[in-house]
Amino acid sequence: MLLKSELISKWKVLNNLRINNKNLTIKNLFDEDSNRAAKYTLGINDFKLDFSRNYINQEILNELVQYLNQINLSKKIDDLFSGSIVNKTENKPALHTLLRNLNSYECQQELQSLEKFYTNITTNHDFDTVINIGIGGSHLGPELLYQALNPYLNNKITCHFVSNIDPENIYQILNEVNLKKTIFIVSSKSFSTDETLTNYKIAYESVKKICPDNLNNFFAITANKDKALELGINKNNIITFNNNIGGRYSISSAISLPFIISSNFDIFKKFLAGANHMDNHYKNTSFNENLPVILALLDFWYINFYNINNRAVIPYSYNLKLLPKYLQQLVMESNGKNIDNNLNSILYSTSNIIWGDMGTNVQHSFFQLLHQGTNIIPCDFIIPLESNIKTAPRYDNGIKDIKDSHKKLLTNAFAQIETLATGTINNQNYKNIIGNKPTNVILFNKLTPENLGMLISLYEQKTYTLGVIWDINCFDQFGVEHGKVLANKLLDSSTKHDFSTINNLNSILENYE
Repeated sequence: MLLKSELISKWKVLNNLRINNKNLTIKNLFDEDSNRAAKYTLGINDFKLDFSRNYINQEILNELVQYLNQINLSKKIDDLFSGSIVNKTENKPALHTLLRNLNSYECQQELQSLEKFYTNITTNHDFDTVINIGIGGSHLGPELLYQALNPYLNNKITCHFVSNIDPENIYQILNEVNLKKTIFIVSSKSFSTDETLTNYKIAYESVKKICPDNLNNFFAITANKDKALELGINKNNIITFNNNIGGRYSISSAISLPFIISSNFDIFKKFLAGANHMDNHYKNTSFNENLPVILALLDFWYINFYNINNRAVIPYSYNLKLLPKYLQQLVMESNGKNIDNNLNSILYSTSNIIWGDMGTNVQHSFFQLLHQGTNIIPCDFIIPLESNIKTAPRYDNGIKDIKDSHKKLLTNAFAQIETLATGTINNQNYKNIIGNKPTNVILFNKLTPENLGMLISLYEQKTYTLGVIWDINCFDQFGVEHGKVLANKLLDSSTKHDFSTINNLNSILENYE
């Protein structure tokens, strides 16, 4: 956006604060205030955010919160939850939060429809395998649920997730499953996504050849029922969802059917309830105690006043290993924009680059860069305090070994957090770790469906808050759409293209004639 004069003035105040506090260190902040950890830890029941190890003090935080008042964030939050038009380029509301408010009409209708569909599948079809065919939000959300809530799954059903158009992805899966006992869920909001339809065709033809009596085992989740019918899906096998639910915000919708089939409805409802709990916190809590808002302010602070445009997400949980990949789409597809809501070019940085992987593995890969590299990369550490394993392995010491392993996991996590904050000095300078690297620590007792819901909503609402700060539309993705259009054009030999592009492509495609 072209900042209004009063907002420019506020940015100057914030920038001066950054300059005046250039010597601020995390270690000194703790030395000056022995109660800092408690002051900068917020919680909802057992779900906690410790943001004490950041380049902020009370003066900075107060100024950041004042900026939110100046841009009228409260009104923008009301707009989101009231169904106002927040997706201005497509003239749509964003209704994903309604689908996890168990008391809302929209949520009740969605769940009734889903339950009927679920009953049809589980009652009338003999299967032990589900293959979900989708990409983007139609893939990342249900796969995350399936992986993250593994302890809550029905171990009689296995789910596979096909997204990549590389034929090795789908053929490897098709070759290892029993097609006679497999159902296929084709998930596409538009039912025109080329990758999804290509993989659907391959799967359909495979079933048609090997077990043609099982063609009724294909189901569709879409906002475009007519297109699904046109492409051969039985009308009774189609479930629709609202066109005002964006793909990367669709985890609370029918898109998560593969997970529901592999667990049960009660687990999914608990996930929704957790997300709704964080939604309500976001709506009703003052900014200086609001978890999504605080996380957004920290990113705003680092991106726009420190020129730090990376954030690493490090879950110390094997079952959350897909979370960084999920958040990449949520954050970068939402806020990777260079045009504001008034269609002006943006003259400042938006979004950050999200990356990461699970601890402790990453301690033996990229943590060297975090500790001793030349870049400052803020990190989110996500830590379940207890293991979710309910039964011990088949030997006498199983339970004790589970507890011992989880204790080591926690020790490793907090050791990294401490070292990033304070560093360590060694007589041999090449062993020095400077420290003063900012981190957020998100803690909860166990990775339950409720806590996973809270975690997803936390990042969704943080993302929306940043969109408001930067005056951008979090709910469109025309950069993605252009790539789809161009790929189709490149397959059309009659369309003119850049000389080097088309000649390189033609030379490659000759092998496929």
